[in-house]
Amino acid sequence: FAFTYAATHLIPVLTRIWPLPDDLPHAAGMGNLSRVKQWFDESGAPALGDVEHHYPSSPYMPKGRVEEYARQWGAPSEQRVLDTALAFSVINRHFDVADFLLEHGANINTNWNSHESASILHHLVFYGSYESMRFLIDRGIDMTIKDYRWNSNAQGWALYGKKDEKMAQWLEDAERQREQGAR
Repeated sequence: FAFTYAATHLIPVLTRIWPLPDDLPHAAGMGNLSRVKQWFDESGAPALGDVEHHYPSSPYMPKGRVEEYARQWGAPSEQRVLDTALAFSVINRHFDVADFLLEHGANINTNWNSHESASILHHLVFYGSYESMRFLIDRGIDMTIKDYRWNSNAQGWALYGKKDEKMAQWLEDAERQREQGAR
């Protein structure tokens, strides 16, 4: 919850009753680059051990949610762990960690989202984090990715889901500027 919804300021309160998992996604969400790097071997390849010990498959995830995620995204995998770590780092504005993860196999175009397969950009629409959205855009996220339920890109989520015309226009402008820069 705290990592998915950019509320890591609640961690000190939550850890009184819930120990912070020692896994790659949570280290990334906290911005702990030195711990993140420990989940990779000397060649730079992920060294996660059993992916069942990393969120979203860890014992901290309710069993029903693990099964729900498996239906949407397939069986737990190293890639899913990397992509979740990327999402947590971007959502919580730990861009040094996010860059490291992108350099080491995380997929910027992952269909990760907190509730439905879409993209990290879709998720960020509801937080108004232009800084995090800009990070993804500047690093080449595919802005045409559509969610499976509404068949809408992040701009559509901003316009119709959040009802934020300013953000929808910002996303449209950002995509246009990027396309013009690529010519």
